[in-house]
Amino acid sequence: HSSGMATALLAGLCVALLVSGAHAVLEQSAPIWHPSNRTAFFAYFRSPSFQVPNTVSAHGYYIVHITARQTPHVPSGNGNNQGKLACSYKLYLNGNIVTAGPGHNLAQTDPQYPDTGTQAVTTIDVDQLLARGADNIIAIAAYFNYTGFKDEVPRVQAELCESTDGVRCSAAPIAATGTTWQAWAADYYHNPEGDNNLTPWYYMPNENLNQEHYPINWTQLGTPTATGQPWVAAAVQPKFSGYLYPDTSPPWAILSRQACSIKAVGSQTYLIDYGQEFSGGVNLTFPTDASTAGLQVTVTLGEALDSHGALVAPTQARQYYHSVWLLSGPAGSNTAIMQHEMIQFRYALVANAPVAPTPDTARAWVLQHAIGGTGENPFEIPCARSVPTLPSGPQQPLATWASSSAALDRVFNFTAY
Repeated sequence: HSSGMATALLAGLCVALLVSGAHAVLEQSAPIWHPSNRTAFFAYFRSPSFQVPNTVSAHGYYIVHITARQTPHVPSGNGNNQGKLACSYKLYLNGNIVTAGPGHNLAQTDPQYPDTGTQAVTTIDVDQLLARGADNIIAIAAYFNYTGFKDEVPRVQAELCESTDGVRCSAAPIAATGTTWQAWAADYYHNPEGDNNLTPWYYMPNENLNQEHYPINWTQLGTPTATGQPWVAAAVQPKFSGYLYPDTSPPWAILSRQACSIKAVGSQTYLIDYGQEFSGGVNLTFPTDASTAGLQVTVTLGEALDSHGALVAPTQARQYYHSVWLLSGPAGSNTAIMQHEMIQFRYALVANAPVAPTPDTARAWVLQHAIGGTGENPFEIPCARSVPTLPSGPQQPLATWASSSAALDRVFNFTAY
């Protein structure tokens, strides 16, 4: 195995998974999206169940290649080309979050191809996450922002295959996107409302999550919990155009983080400090019982506190990360509620919480490149140490950078975060 493969990656797109190798890239899979709502911000997808052999074949092990169509670049008011990082995906295999992203999408340095038509391809080793001789399932949560881009086509495309070199497919894909996949219009759950930002760095609506509508177990085998919104056959979309090139940057790793401190700052209101600024999101758990049904919890994220210890919002980049979450009762789940989009923040202000958060219920997910044998950032303070969320295996993080200078090592490991 290629031991440098990380378990996960993330940033902001509508999504596409693909494979290459014995067959041309995307040759045996089709781009898909939800059929009835081309303007949906969020959509979920589930593959048919599939099996892999009990033993490793002569081909070796299993990989997925992944790419995504980014929201187009458009000129900003001052004439600079601003990247609208408004799409993102999360990939799941048998309920485990494998990756999110993309890390890089556009070949900005290649003048032969326009940036809006260029797609980066990343390879993910998923061998350790597959159930041998049993059913497996792939699931994808996708996000595409239509603000100002009504003519754009969101697409998800995926194939999973065997590989001998960790780069190319050495056999036909075992799972590939097409009309056999199911699609779910996930705006019903995410309830995106308006733009979070006060200046157009990138378009991203606030996620007003409704846990009563969340399709529990949708990333796993079996039938997701009924929500009132049907799962339907995915619709094939136009093929990707432009140049598909290999993205050689390391995949992103998604790590779990506990809070450093939790402070009550008002009635049922708590300020959570994760110890340092990072890219990722909160991962909060609340009780699931009749007392929480219909309870509205507000979550505001920020980078700094003022001189009185209050959260500063909006952020320095003039973005306002404020969402309202509607909790569920016994029929739903309030466990590990996770916003979809990656956000840059350190503090979370949680208001109208039914109970006081704890280090275990006030977690966060952290997006970073792998930089050490444990995936931990050497500059993190103990309360903010990150723990890998997936089993060890061929996706072990890369070894820590080593040079002739300890000072250079510290700088590299810090910036790699």
